[in-house]
Amino acid sequence: MVATVRPKSETDLLLKMWERQRLTVPVAEAFLKLAFSEGELARVSELRAKNSAGTITTEELAEYDAFVRVSLMVSILHSRARIVLKATKPKAER
Repeated sequence: MVATVRPKSETDLLLKMWERQRLTVPVAEAFLKLAFSEGELARVSELRAKNSAGTITTEELAEYDAFVRVSLMVSILHSRARIVLKATKPKAER
């Protein structure tokens, strides 16, 4: 019987998939371009303020949570992409 470890979060799932793939330079460069729009950043700020003030609704809290989870995943993608790009540069350029 093969034991499997159940992922705890979306991020765990993403990292498990990541470990099975070799990231190419063009894909790493594309990952570094992932970012929220100005409108999305404004919405996150609004939701953060409401959350801090204790006036956030259940729906808004779910939206805020989604932004936080996606932000974490994008941060991980950015970090992994930078590692790949650094490793592919000649030693003189590092």
